[in-house]
Amino acid sequence: MQTGYETIHLILLTSITVFSLLAGWIFSIIHMSKLHKRFSNLLHTLLLRKEKQAAFTLQLQAYERLALLLERINPPELMRRTISQNINLSIDEAYIRLMDVIRAEFMHNVTQQVYVSERTWQEVVNARDSVIEILTQAYKELKKHGTNITAGKYIQHVLKMMGERENPVEGALHVIREEVKKVVGQGI
Repeated sequence: MQTGYETIHLILLTSITVFSLLAGWIFSIIHMSKLHKRFSNLLHTLLLRKEKQAAFTLQLQAYERLALLLERINPPELMRRTISQNINLSIDEAYIRLMDVIRAEFMHNVTQQVYVSERTWQEVVNARDSVIEILTQAYKELKKHGTNITAGKYIQHVLKMMGERENPVEGALHVIREEVKKVVGQGI
């Protein structure tokens, strides 16, 4: 049989053990909570950095695609790719093909506007409109002289007109280059 002293001692040891276990358990919970919070913050920071890097990549790709769009609608390049192989086309057929290509190229890249500044997008739109204006003006001027005008004559007239004025594509490309420098300078 246990004596009163042994019982008190046993109760005291049990109380100390339970208290130690509780204190350890509470300390573990608090420590785990702090670790969880630090881990959550680190994970959040890494995810934000990754999202920012992905957005940066998309933005640079948008500038690339818009620069390519401008190069593809630049009248000399556009005519070389679209009608120079068929210089015996009628001026009407040549004009329609050029307008179709410009429209298709623009529509293919229209979503890029969400990744660039309003100024850059407006420069791209203005360049496209100016190219259409040049091609339309050349078309109308030649159509006044007759109906049997070939694509070859049309190409010559457009190139002559381009030599007399500033190329609208160059201005838009300049704006894109300047904006890319700023964006790259800010980095990720």
